[in-house]
Amino acid sequence: MNAPSLASFATVQRQRADAVSALARAVHTIDPVRATELEALAERTRHGQFRVVLIGCFSSGKSTLLNALLGQSVLPVKVNPCTAVVTEVQWAETPSVEVTWRNGAVEHLTPDAFHDRFQLQTDEPTDELDAMAQVKRAVVGWPLPLLANHVTLVDTPGLDDDPERTARTLEALPSADAVLMVLNATRFLTGLERRTLDAMRPMGLTTLFVPVAMTDLLAALTDDADAARASLEERAQAHLAPVLGESWTDRVHWLDARSALAARRSDAPLPPAFSTFETQLESFLVHERGRAR
Repeated sequence: MNAPSLASFATVQRQRADAVSALARAVHTIDPVRATELEALAERTRHGQFRVVLIGCFSSGKSTLLNALLGQSVLPVKVNPCTAVVTEVQWAETPSVEVTWRNGAVEHLTPDAFHDRFQLQTDEPTDELDAMAQVKRAVVGWPLPLLANHVTLVDTPGLDDDPERTARTLEALPSADAVLMVLNATRFLTGLERRTLDAMRPMGLTTLFVPVAMTDLLAALTDDADAARASLEERAQAHLAPVLGESWTDRVHWLDARSALAARRSDAPLPPAFSTFETQLESFLVHERGRAR
């Protein structure tokens, strides 16, 4: 993936300045609660920060998708929903991980050490879970061009039917400038996922991407993978097109993130669908983020 051009960043800078001015004017015309939210948004915009939050049901493939973008298994993918923590991925020239514990302590780890330490290793991980529950936040630094110009990718614990864990994920949405809602092809558009989409409507869904992960498993789970995929696309059109509008096909991506990660590791060509997803996400972050704000 090529780094965005300086000319594109100059455009983003102009759009950002316009957005800050508009937000400053809006703060004085609305109720105090929304004014506080807009003031926080204006502060992030002023400093060029842009947060892309990944949400989805637990084990939907969010962490694998992020690992495919990074090109290495950095984020643990075998975790427990009770102890999964918010992980932020930011630009850094050298890969690194900073873990903040609930007691205020800060620990610096290599990416390999982070992955090995926080991915569950046993079937009855009582001691592991006790340790993970004490983590407040993790920040991964990585030299990924997609993260240039103050972009942060935020991996959330996951939506599920437990109200507390769902609330922890939804708490990240007010600070989101864009959202990647990761769906799983093997359990596509659950009732909770549809309710979450409805809850996000007031945010303005022009900033929403919908990667559909684990499409590679359809062949193993069905007798006719092509028919299963066609059925999913019909359901996507029925439920997502009304939300995303006419351009919904540009925001819904059918992905095999595990194959993309394997390709990155071996320096092989990326699967075409994953390459298209990266290109469109990068284009949004470079050319459209100012308009999105």
